[in-house]
Amino acid sequence: MKKIFFAVVCLLVIGCTDTNIANLSSYGSKGHIQCYSGGKLIYEGDSTGKLQTVETSDGWEFKDAKTGNFIRVSGDCIVFN
Repeated sequence: MKKIFFAVVCLLVIGCTDTNIANLSSYGSKGHIQCYSGGKLIYEGDSTGKLQTVETSDGWEFKDAKTGNFIRVSGDCIVFN
């Protein structure tokens, strides 16, 4: 229900793009992240909720679904939310 509400508000009030709507509708959704260094996979994991960007950085932060730990990564990462 929240996803529909956000999408309707976005469309009617703000005039959002498809990307904005997808961002709002993924709120609270689990995510998956893969990080690479030199073309090699150095980290792969799942989050308990949406992955958040770190301001003034190329990093991401989230709670790891497997360990329950707070994780912060940066670099060449692919995020699936």
